Amino acid sequence: MDWRSWKKKLFLDIACFFKGEDQNRVADNKRKLIDKSLITIVEEKFCMHHLIQQMGWKIVYEESIMNLGRCSRLWQCTDVLYVLQNNIGTERIEGMMLNLTPNEENEELNVDPFSKMNKLRLLKICKLHLPCLSNLSNELRLLEWHEYPLKSLPKSFQPPELVELIMHRSGIMQLPTELSV
Repeated sequence: MDWRSWKKKLFLDIACFFKGEDQNRVADNKRKLIDKSLITIVEEKFCMHHLIQQMGWKIVYEESIMNLGRCSRLWQCTDVLYVLQNNIGTERIEGMMLNLTPNEENEELNVDPFSKMNKLRLLKICKLHLPCLSNLSNELRLLEWHEYPLKSLPKSFQPPELVELIMHRSGIMQLPTELSV
């Protein structure tokens, strides 16, 4: 992957998922984005003007040609729910964030779309209860799942690129030996 492409991916990841988060959560190749005034670091957190963030969101939506299942990133709850409920996830999805509201927590969702998301690098979920997750991408670099309801991760989940695993208030009793430190 060339440098311009990598810079664009990093910019879109920050615009969609990491604004306001600790800068250490992202690779240290952020200097070019700072030099171009696309992001700033304030008190060790990523900051971005809301108009620049909206530009990033527009880039993501335009690349999907009006098909949410073809977006590279999904961060709006309604968009993620639509993709999961209608089983339209594709291999183009690289990042997904879902934070359900109390009204949506009991939402019945389909896990099949995850089997199509084989390039998923980033998954951030809060309060989502799925019956089975044997289809998580092994390309994941970041898995953040607050209140993960199951007692274990799927045995088929062996992501060699995993950098960060955050499972606050989860039901996990023991990590697979492949993920243990």
